[in-house]
Amino acid sequence: MSLEYSFSVEGFEALFKRMDDLREEVGKQKTDRIWRNVMLYAMEPVLQDAKTFAPHKSGQLAEHIYMKAHRPTMFDRASKFYQGESYLVRVTSSPIRNDSYLH
Repeated sequence: MSLEYSFSVEGFEALFKRMDDLREEVGKQKTDRIWRNVMLYAMEPVLQDAKTFAPHKSGQLAEHIYMKAHRPTMFDRASKFYQGESYLVRVTSSPIRNDSYLH
């Protein structure tokens, strides 16, 4: 049995307009910081769910799941899913991160 969900979100055009107005008012650097922080905040539940539902055989996988916000790369822009976002937030896993202690 497969479940299908549908939802719609409204108000993005008004939000983007307001953020453009804010950029003119306070500057691009502050506005970019706001966008980055909002994206990280919005993706926090995804990060927590990924850690919670990761297999816990040794526990290493959940310890190496992390979230990163960054500007789109050339690879991102070449994707058919890219729509001109200012920041992308990825939740991923890597055993070779700098702060990883179990490789």
